[in-house]
Amino acid sequence: MLTFCSTKETHSSGVLTIIISKTYTYSLLLIKNIRKKDHIMKTVKSILLSSIIILSFIALIGCETESSDQISLRVTPNTARVRVRESMEFVATGFTDYTWSLLHTDIGVLSTTKGDKTVYTAVTSASNKIQVLTVTARAATTSTNTTPQPVSAEALITHY
Repeated sequence: MLTFCSTKETHSSGVLTIIISKTYTYSLLLIKNIRKKDHIMKTVKSILLSSIIILSFIALIGCETESSDQISLRVTPNTARVRVRESMEFVATGFTDYTWSLLHTDIGVLSTTKGDKTVYTAVTSASNKIQVLTVTARAATTSTNTTPQPVSAEALITHY
């Protein structure tokens, strides 16, 4: 059984020495005063709160990365020459959810306006007129808090 024979407190060093049964001596490090303890607790709370805020911010904005095929939208071929009743296939790469459109709907038509491929057919004789074929897409995103922004690319089709 342990009994405390005496205690000795030293205020200047913040160390409390306890002498137990004349043979065992234990020293405990004490915080000198309540103010210092409050300061330490405030610092710890501040660090924890800062860490939580930073981690929450990272979680909210996400850490998105784009694959190399999502850096730019491309149309292949990007230029073409066609005569009346001739057709040409165009392919979009990069991003997702493609929509195709024409500047001059009176001189040509598309086989489809959705998907990664479309076929343009010249329907009238329009010598030296340039048709603009536009593909619009939305970037695929893994983050739930951002709306994918539309991007577009064009191909120029010369009628001759």
